Amino acid sequence: MRGNDYQHYIEVFNGDTPDTTGFLFIGINDTAKLLGFNAYSVFLIYSFVFILCATHFLKEYKAYAKWIFPLFIMAYMQFEEYMIRQAFSYSFFFLYMNSLFKIKPKSVKHIWRKNKKSIFLCIFWGIICLNIHSANIVNILIVTGLYIFMHKPLHYSITIPIYLLCVYVLPKIFDFSILQPILDIFSRHNELASAYAENSSKWFSSEGMNELYTRNVAVQAIEALGTSALLYLGYKTILCHRVGQSINATLFNSFFIGISILSLFRNLEILNRIGQVLAYSWIFPVSLVLHYKTPRWSKFDKLVSIFLVWFAYEFLKYLFFPPTDKTAFIWDAPFTVSFF
Repeated sequence: MRGNDYQHYIEVFNGDTPDTTGFLFIGINDTAKLLGFNAYSVFLIYSFVFILCATHFLKEYKAYAKWIFPLFIMAYMQFEEYMIRQAFSYSFFFLYMNSLFKIKPKSVKHIWRKNKKSIFLCIFWGIICLNIHSANIVNILIVTGLYIFMHKPLHYSITIPIYLLCVYVLPKIFDFSILQPILDIFSRHNELASAYAENSSKWFSSEGMNELYTRNVAVQAIEALGTSALLYLGYKTILCHRVGQSINATLFNSFFIGISILSLFRNLEILNRIGQVLAYSWIFPVSLVLHYKTPRWSKFDKLVSIFLVWFAYEFLKYLFFPPTDKTAFIWDAPFTVSFF
């Protein structure tokens, strides 16, 4: 058990902290109580649902199984342990994407007539997803828009310069106060955003910058090289393989948008989270690059591919150097030997 959200959701489950943000999440907890789960073992339900929905989505990538499943654990384990409720909600976003990617978006004009079942399923899973955690509306809107309107990966001559601007230039000149109207909209539907809105004068000033997320110069440079390598090799790989190209392009472009948001707003926690969750889709282009790697790569391509090792950094740091004040083992939880 790791992460700063565990204690909060233990209190929510026990009723010590009122929660009125979604009847479905409350109903799931109440059902778990009737089945004999307690405030600690209920996390097993959240985790099981997350893994079940994720593997259902990932079965479409079984051709890349030897890459996609290990990379999935590397990318999403920290998400599931640190953003507990959003990750539980994201379980149903996996099902949403599974239905979305069955829609044939060749003609937007006829999209309803030919895809009624998939559209109904998207609506169904989307409602469940948002009722558990409304922040996932960002993922739904971005992924849906990209899939319907953009069927090719963005060229690296566009993505790499924009990404580097978000890393090294824009954070120094961006006026964060212009984000206030956006935050006001989110605050009506999300507890965390509401807390930020109430303290907006602080969050959008130097006082609100959380230095916890700041990279040192060397790590930032390696991250920039690793991300740029994926934006370059991912584009070339997806463009050369037409099978599932729209889906792969959507996930690749989602990663680009996410990593750009994350880099630009690294020290603003709520926007950092939005970008981080989108950026987790790096596992899909990395899997494709590793699966389709070819002897015909140029020496430059082979050199660039070395920097993809960056994507193991966060997982290895999290695995071997976890925050000591936010880590405990399930058997240290204060309940009897039985989970029930």
